[in-house]
Amino acid sequence: MIKSTFYTAKSIAGKCHLKHGMPNQDSVFVELLENNHLIAVVADGHGSPKCFRSHKGSLFAVESFVEVLKKLDAKFKDIEVASEFEKNIPIQVVELWKEKVRKDIDLFPYASFELNEDLQNNEFLPYGSTLLGCYIHSQFGMFTQIGDGEMFALFNTGETKQIVENDNRLNGIETTSICSVGAEKDFRTKVMEFSLENYPKLIILGSDGLTESYASNVELYKWCDDLNDFHLTDGSEFIEKNLPQWLDEVSTNGTCDDISMVAIGLDYDIQSEVHIPIPQIESEHGIEVKKYKNIFTKTISKVFSINHKIILL
Repeated sequence: MIKSTFYTAKSIAGKCHLKHGMPNQDSVFVELLENNHLIAVVADGHGSPKCFRSHKGSLFAVESFVEVLKKLDAKFKDIEVASEFEKNIPIQVVELWKEKVRKDIDLFPYASFELNEDLQNNEFLPYGSTLLGCYIHSQFGMFTQIGDGEMFALFNTGETKQIVENDNRLNGIETTSICSVGAEKDFRTKVMEFSLENYPKLIILGSDGLTESYASNVELYKWCDDLNDFHLTDGSEFIEKNLPQWLDEVSTNGTCDDISMVAIGLDYDIQSEVHIPIPQIESEHGIEVKKYKNIFTKTISKVFSINHKIILL
């Protein structure tokens, strides 16, 4: 049975954006639920002139994913049940995201100078955002993504690899988006069963500001080994304290873009797999139940991106 050993979510604004007085547009979130299941999500608003409200769009994307997964959490008894919802989750997330956008438009109508042909064709365009989300159950993990960025993991076998398959349409210039017509069809999802022989020790969700700062996945994937080593030698508080600085250094030496990351450490609890017979006689033995304390508080921030991308509509 899988259990979380640490988790953190951080987002920093890139130097190029700070230079031009632009705020961070990303939104990030991670939470360990009372049943020790975990929800994590990264959303990156597009920040282009056409997507002038995408800082809100990324926040709504994060909120929508979290709300949908919290409602479904009690239904996910095993991987078979979760797999039945695999294709339905993107539909629910997109529908809820659109509801939030419509409410925001009602509260803050578009100004006359903002109205154009693009808005007539797609009222959601100004809120465009990517989304990378994961749900960690004790027996399996569910991962879903639309747009760029990457989810990758270090497995107990020693291998680090990408979790969700690539979308060949994404080339660094173009991206799919939650604001696009039929966006639910552009989500890539994966349900992964965990076992003692094969499970992820450390999972990273990173926005494109992180992934595009590296020339190859070999360099990018070193994040898993480094964070895993730091956790073992220096503890989770060391990672929590230093991660913003590390991300800032990557941005400065890379794309100068905003960077958002969620990192999740996992371990396989062998003891929970052991069956202990229940005594047939009355007993006053007490059972101590230890709940995981949330080591890190959730972080939700917003970001603007200068490296505008073309949305695949």
